[in-house]
Amino acid sequence: MSLGAVPSSNLLKKALSAIHKEPFIYRQFSARAKNDIGIYVPSFTSDTTLYGSIQAVPRRLYQLHGLDYKKNYITIYSTGVIEGVQRDTSGDRVVYNGKLFQVLEENDWQPMDGWNGVICVEIGTA
Repeated sequence: MSLGAVPSSNLLKKALSAIHKEPFIYRQFSARAKNDIGIYVPSFTSDTTLYGSIQAVPRRLYQLHGLDYKKNYITIYSTGVIEGVQRDTSGDRVVYNGKLFQVLEENDWQPMDGWNGVICVEIGTA
């Protein structure tokens, strides 16, 4: 069986049917508002369970992506739409393995192939 490498073949969906996919909690960024002391505080939608391939970011890629060696990062490949940090937004958040992660950057293949990959940094416990 050929997985194909053409747009709209959704390689990730095919791969996730053969490899173990893991659940994670997804919290979509919805808005931000200033609190009483003038600091912007993000708000998020209710928790949604998504599935994907979750992997540690190899340390050799930290410099390439400008990541802090003192922090913990994961990459999530999912068919769900997950947004990274952008101007005037906080970016989405995920909970995985009891830890809270902030989505930093995305490799968005949604329009072309129906999936994306995101790099997330651990920001606390869930």
